[in-house]
Amino acid sequence: MLIAALFLAACASGSAAGPSGRQPPAGGGITSKTSGKSTQGRLVLAGYLPISNSAAVSLGVAHQHRQLAEISPVLYTVDPSGAVTPTTKPDRVVEQARRWQMSILPLIQNLRGGDWDATTITALLNDQQRRAHHIQSIMDMVQDQDWNGVDIDYEQLDAADSGTYMTFLRLLATELHHRHKLLAVAVPAKTAESAEDPQSQAYRYEQIASVADEIRVMAYDHAWEESPPGSVAPRPWVQQVLNYAVRYVPPNKLMLGIAAYGYDWADGRGSPIGATSAAALAAQHRATVSWDETSASAWFRYTSEGTRHTVWFENARAMASKVQLANEAGARGVTIWKLGDEDPGFWTSATTK
Repeated sequence: MLIAALFLAACASGSAAGPSGRQPPAGGGITSKTSGKSTQGRLVLAGYLPISNSAAVSLGVAHQHRQLAEISPVLYTVDPSGAVTPTTKPDRVVEQARRWQMSILPLIQNLRGGDWDATTITALLNDQQRRAHHIQSIMDMVQDQDWNGVDIDYEQLDAADSGTYMTFLRLLATELHHRHKLLAVAVPAKTAESAEDPQSQAYRYEQIASVADEIRVMAYDHAWEESPPGSVAPRPWVQQVLNYAVRYVPPNKLMLGIAAYGYDWADGRGSPIGATSAAALAAQHRATVSWDETSASAWFRYTSEGTRHTVWFENARAMASKVQLANEAGARGVTIWKLGDEDPGFWTSATTK
């Protein structure tokens, strides 16, 4: 009930009625020190939106601070025929974002059954008929729902898929742009081209930027479930990612993906945890949250049922630090993974960055 009340209160405070537009939304953004990022000289702030109560509250708070310009509801996957299928239904939160004139680019992933299904994507990319069916399915969905565009997140493709993936993106972009819709593409973070990482070679930044409207660089998971404990987005690494990206992506298309989460490691394996949950966990165990200056990330340790845990996460200060890097790099904006996980203090700290 409290969550619902918070969202309804946010809805009541200054919601802007009006049709979904194809023009850039009014308001949302982070004050920028350099020009050319948006029509208002501000970093564009976007966020991935799971369909959840916590994400609904985040959306309302972000709107109150006039911060969020774009959302990508996590809604769709791809079946073997090439059809786009919903994983959940849009709810009133998405409709509220539409009334607030936020651009809505739903996320289409190749995530099936909890795993990245690169096999299905590779097969349809290499089958002209299935590829055409897939593009038509995307366009039907965009038109039926009157979305502002789509965000394509097809992960773990091999280097051999690079050419067919680009053909698909080029054809999709043509169809979207003909209908005045936008194409965002999520890409893995890279600091260089490496033959040791064939999967990253499928995502050629320069080629993708030639057809997409936004390149969303996923600058997180530097540490992950199976790695030793550490920052998911250490500042020096994020800086290297940006240094590489700006060589190939025009600034007006570059979106830096920033984490709102971390991992809780125990017995050699980490479990994902949102920043809000991490802070609550630290308070529950009376653990002191420390700040690592090198990585610009937060961390703490605690013991539960005799097991020692180490938690690293991106709190408001950590997120603001990465926003600053995007600003200094001249990027168009940042994209949060994911709304509902973030430290609520981010929405106020970001206004001064």
